[in-house]
Formats: sequence, C-alpha cells, structure tokens
Amino acid sequence: MLHYEFKKRVGKPIVFLHGLGEDHSIFNHQINYLDGLLKSTLAVDLEGHGRSLLTDGKTSIPRQAESLDRVLTTEKIPKVDLVGFSLGGAVALEYATKHPNKVDYVCLINPALYNDYFLTLQVKLVRNVLEIVKGFAKNDNSVRDKPADLSGAMFSNAHYSFLNGLRATSAAGLYANIHALMDYGVPKNLSEVNTDTLIIRSDDDELIKEEVVNFLDKELSYSKIIKIPGKHVVMLDNKEEINKILEEFLC
Repeated sequence: MLHYEFKKRVGKPIVFLHGLGEDHSIFNHQINYLDGLLKSTLAVDLEGHGRSLLTDGKTSIPRQAESLDRVLTTEKIPKVDLVGFSLGGAVALEYATKHPNKVDYVCLINPALYNDYFLTLQVKLVRNVLEIVKGFAKNDNSVRDKPADLSGAMFSNAHYSFLNGLRATSAAGLYANIHALMDYGVPKNLSEVNTDTLIIRSDDDELIKEEVVNFLDKELSYSKIIKIPGKHVVMLDNKEEINKILEEFLC
C-alpha cells in the first residue's frame, strides 16, 4: 500500500502525484493553500519514493496507477481530481485512461513522457543518471542506500535542483522508476481521456521540452496549456501562481 496523507475537508479530494526522486511534501505549499480553502487533498508517495517502499524491486506506471486506485478504494473515494507533476503526470494520465469514471479534472505540471520528443539532452540525462545510481542499488527494499550528493555529477549546472531532489528517494527506487518511465513511453489511447485537462508548462523547464507538452495537447481531446515563469520544479519556483491556477481550475 502506498503511503499517503489525506486531509478530508469539503468535496472530492484533489490527489497530488509527485515527480521522480521526491515525495508528497514537494506539494506542501499547494496542499496548505487548498487546506485554507477547505478543499480535501490526498498526497501519495509513489512506489520507491518517500515512505512507499518497493515490494519486489521493480515498478511500472500502470502499477503505480493501480496502487493509487487501491488507496482510493480503501478510503471509499468514488471520484477525484488529479494533479500530476513530471513522473506523476504520467501516472495521472494512466489513471485517467484506465479509470475515466473516477476522474473529473486532470492538471499536468511539466509532465514527463519518454518518447521521440525527449531530445538528445534528456536521453543523455536519463542514461547518465542510470549509470550513476545503479551502483548504489544494493538492496531493492532499502531506503538507506542514498547517494550522498549528485549535484556535481552531471555535465550541466542547469540540472542542479533536479539532481539534489534525487536524494529524496532510495537509489533502488530511483532506478526502478526511471526504467518504469522509459518502458511506459506514451499511452496509446490519450484521445479517450474524456476529462478536462490543464497542462502547466514552465517557460524555463530544463528537463521537459515544449514539444512534449504540445504533443499531449494535440492528443488529448479536452486540454489547455498555460505557460508560466519557472524551471522544472515550478511548484517551488512560482508557488503563488501555481496555487492560484489550481484554485481557479479545481475549486
């Protein structure tokens, strides 16, 4: 079972799905803001992140989505809104395609998909990170085998915040989730997602190319793009604007 924090207030919950190498606390600013508006929120640690351990040393995007569904079933929650950041965006899309009757609105923040639009820099980044962390993955269930510091290990300072964030999860969890994202590719039935979908794109995202966002906007039937200032982890860079956008879209 995924670790999660459920703040039950008014209405259907807004479910927060974090990115690679993080946990649910990356959304603390948004959760606290919505709590002040008396909105129910449910924030999970995806498998291999935070307090959600890997059970068998591997995971996948479909498995992450089904793990989320078990949480919602346990809490007897019939319908939700989804907010997915980066890796969590892929999980949100998978959940919306498999359980369309359980989702009202989807908000994707700099969503990560591993496809042809991931240009040379992104492919090189993922492969280099795999090489860095695979030596640390000594125990698939360990949450203690964390790299001490990855901030200087890459070829560009542009990825500093991302690399520091990698320390929020075990190396084994990171390794498994990178492979899950690479194996997932792109959902084949995006056009069948029948929910209103808002895609938030940072104007200075160092990881996700604009072509990825444009591809999703083209494939999804009911989508809209909003571009705002910030880097990849825009919930921290521009938290006030993210909070206002979520309030207008989901409240």
